[in-house]
Parts: sequence; C-alpha cells; structure tokens
Amino acid sequence: MDAIADIHLTAYGVPSLIMRDLSEFITLPFLAAFHVPVMSPDSPATPTATSSQKQVTYIGLCKKVMPLIVELYMRFKDNLEIYEDGTLEAIFSVCLIKIDVDLLIFISFRVQAYSIPTKLKYECPAPSKFGRDPPLWKTATTSFLRIVTDSIKRMVAFGDRT
Repeated sequence: MDAIADIHLTAYGVPSLIMRDLSEFITLPFLAAFHVPVMSPDSPATPTATSSQKQVTYIGLCKKVMPLIVELYMRFKDNLEIYEDGTLEAIFSVCLIKIDVDLLIFISFRVQAYSIPTKLKYECPAPSKFGRDPPLWKTATTSFLRIVTDSIKRMVAFGDRT
C-alpha cells in the first residue's frame, strides 16, 4: 500500500490503472486466502500439525482498499478516461441504453469488484478478530453505492462523450 501511495497520479492513465489494480485486491480475501504451516521450534524444517497453521486472509488489505477506491474515484471522477477505458467496469459493470434526448437509463448493474463480499454476506470472513469493524459485505455495499450514485450523474453530464 505504501508503494501505491507513492505513485504520482498526474500522468494520463495512471489513476485508471491504480483503480483497476486495487479493485482486484478486494477479491483476495475470498479467492486467495491460504494456510501457512507453523514451523516447530525443535525442527525448523518440519511443519507442525495442521491445527497450528496460520491463515493469510488479506482481510486488512480489503478493508483498506474498499474506501481507497471510493476516494480515488471521487478524486478523478471528472476525468473522462475512467469512463472510457474500462476502469469503472473493473469496479462494476454497467449496461446502458440510450432513450430520447440523451437520457441514459441504467438497466442493470452487475458488481464485479464488490460482488464477492456482497454475495457472500453470510459467509464473509470476520472483518477483525477483536474490534467492532463493520462487516466486509457492508463496506463493499456502501462503497459501491457511493461510486454508482455519483457515476450515474457524471455519465449523464458527459452525454455522448462516454
């Protein structure tokens, strides 16, 4: 995350690339969690029994990335490129149809980056071991709604340019 924070977002296409990459990070707790065997202090080369495995969950990364994507979107929402180059589709996929006098109607939403925690509402991993953090599905839903409500306004304002 520190490396991403140090990237200058002023060059053309960089904000889009960063938002697309970050949207992939949201899926990691659900698709890439894994167990790491704990090494025995007596024999570092021999892992102990499976009951003493640690699990790498990526939950902390997911909790950090979801609001960061919203923040980046809000910062670059007036850049036409994020609507044209697939960045917004990386966060969620939107089907558009054009009806009378440039009125854009959104007929279906299929969440991509935020879909897994939302679909797995009751199977979401705990957002923290000891704290009272909001569930991941709730953070995903809130983040998605913030972006989709603003992006609808932006795309209508952009009109035929999108």
